[in-house]
Amino acid sequence: MQQPNPYSPPVSRVETPSEVARRPLSVWLWMLVFLAGTVFFAAGTLRSFWLIASHANELRDPLAAFVGIAWRVALIVAVSVVIFAVYRRRRWTRWLGVVAIVGLATLSLLRHDTTQYPNEAQKVGAAFGQFLILPALFAWWVYAFGFSEKAKRYFAKKPSNLA
Repeated sequence: MQQPNPYSPPVSRVETPSEVARRPLSVWLWMLVFLAGTVFFAAGTLRSFWLIASHANELRDPLAAFVGIAWRVALIVAVSVVIFAVYRRRRWTRWLGVVAIVGLATLSLLRHDTTQYPNEAQKVGAAFGQFLILPALFAWWVYAFGFSEKAKRYFAKKPSNLA
């Protein structure tokens, strides 16, 4: 029986170019959040369209109503294209996703809380969650989506079957 050479380097796993990185959890989370937001926004747009259509004879400015619905539909289409591009591993979506997450974090930090709390302990707990826990979760999400090694591998390689 032959002994292994103690001076040889350890065997390491090297990714072959045909091997595709798995989709990280942060990417799944990003797609889920933005898909849900797009579906809710589309439902609201549909309700607005239905309201406008049912009261079409009472409209003072039909052009403004049309422009209002048109920009909403354009936004839905644009976000859907970005979600699909993230799914298809487009490199530019990595940075657009980071900007979107930072935007969500900024909105969550700057929103005005109008909730009435029964006591000071609950008020402090809500502030703790809003100003400490939520930013920490968003910081993890930004790192995992845009800067982690998994994310870099995911957005760097384009699988041949997705062309």
